[in-house]
Amino acid sequence: MRKSTSLRRRVAIVVGTGAAVAATIAAVIACAIAAVALRTVEDRRLHDAAVILADEVDSDLVVVTDHAALTKIVADEAVEMQHTGIAFALDVEGHAAGDPRLQTQGDVGCYDIAALRLRQCRVVSDRGFVVVAADAHTDPLWLFVLAACAAALSAGLLGVVVSRPLANLVVAPLSRLQQRVAAIDIDGEGPADLGADEDVVEVDDVRAATAALVQRTRASLAQARRFAADAAHELRTPLATLRAELELLEEGVKRSVHHADVVRVRSMSERLQLLVERLLILATPQGFSATETVAVKDLIEDVVAALPAADRARIDVAGDDSVCVGGDSVLLATLIGNGLSNALKFAHHAKVDVRRRDGRCVITVLDDGPGIASALRTQVFEPLFRTDDARARRIAGHGLGLALVAHIARLHDGEARFVDENGGACLQIDLPSLT
Repeated sequence: MRKSTSLRRRVAIVVGTGAAVAATIAAVIACAIAAVALRTVEDRRLHDAAVILADEVDSDLVVVTDHAALTKIVADEAVEMQHTGIAFALDVEGHAAGDPRLQTQGDVGCYDIAALRLRQCRVVSDRGFVVVAADAHTDPLWLFVLAACAAALSAGLLGVVVSRPLANLVVAPLSRLQQRVAAIDIDGEGPADLGADEDVVEVDDVRAATAALVQRTRASLAQARRFAADAAHELRTPLATLRAELELLEEGVKRSVHHADVVRVRSMSERLQLLVERLLILATPQGFSATETVAVKDLIEDVVAALPAADRARIDVAGDDSVCVGGDSVLLATLIGNGLSNALKFAHHAKVDVRRRDGRCVITVLDDGPGIASALRTQVFEPLFRTDDARARRIAGHGLGLALVAHIARLHDGEARFVDENGGACLQIDLPSLT
């Protein structure tokens, strides 16, 4: 199963990563420029020092063979420039003076003496002699790398700090739209109130599409309600009339050879009327207003009392007499009746219990039948679904009983489910409790 990530978290990750990457690139470029600039400044300083020394030698008109004079000039310059750390050397027609580490032979320009970790600049004066100026040189690359890493780390940490507020700012229009959508009353009328446009193209497109979807859904629900009302009028009345006529006919033909046929037809009409009633309940829209206060255990006892004597003998009722729920007593009676009917179809004995638990009303219907496989515990609440076992045993039904239980529970802001139990099936109905 894929792990989902919130849009805020994704935006925060992108912001933090982008800041770190951008800082790293910027730091690398800045360090490269700084390295080039530092080398240029260092070379200019050494070159200027060498040129100054050459000018001083020229002004003293030193005899090229006077080694002592050359040494004194270099020594005096070294003392004068001691605070800069620069070392000097001279080479006048083979007569060398100054720091013996420096290389007076070679090309004019600046270059490294790697073995001595020195950077030196070599110039040639107007009189043709060579002057070298050098200073200790340290490769600043590792410092620049460290600076780049520090910049990336700082940018990453800063990105983590500011990414959450930035993410909230980015997804705020979507969050406001989500709150508006969650507050929509699907049973309402007129355009859905999704707030004003956010001037964000993608969010406003989703807003418009959602508003259109709500309108289509409301139109479909209105059509379904009209159909349910029309069906109730068109089907209930003729079926009730047909049933009454068959009951009268049955009384008149009790001693006739046609009595059995009339009884069979009347039984079929009763089943057809029950099926129609169940289908109409399933067509009841969500969000209906439940205004009655219903004592659950009393309702259960009334439902059981209305059953045939043989069925009553197979049912035990237990629980708390004080538990009440808000709802429609007729629908709740249908819920309990269908739950018991399902249990008695597959078992010899059933027990119905009502308790208050954590501010909720919990109705439990436990039987001693074969139970329901875990893989089917969700499917059995779907309309018209019947298990292979029910078909194999030719158990009567249309696959609507448990669908009605689940639907009526949802109408009352509750839930119906099968839970694990040692032996048999255990139907648990959870409803909001009033007391």
